[in-house]
Amino acid sequence: MQINSQVFSQLVTFVKMHERTTIWVEKAVDVNLAIDMVTMAINDDYDAAYILSADGDFTKAVEFVRGRGKKVYAVSFGMGAQLAGAVNKFIPLKPDWLTDCY
Repeated sequence: MQINSQVFSQLVTFVKMHERTTIWVEKAVDVNLAIDMVTMAINDDYDAAYILSADGDFTKAVEFVRGRGKKVYAVSFGMGAQLAGAVNKFIPLKPDWLTDCY
């Protein structure tokens, strides 16, 4: 079976366009952090946890550890309503606080 040269050329062009494409892979970091937060609360390893996130996926873990008497603070540029409602305090980050980090 012979491949049409125009189709082949288009396929080669398509592959070249995408050979340097960045693919982001979810590493389940939020799940691992939530597990650590819960495990460490059960072991009484801390009194207060700080989460650098506004991700609502942390809400159930926060509710659990707060039920064990731990304080939880969320810190982020944007406020996630669900998480902000579960933590002891939401601390908004201001972009100018990080200007010397770059």
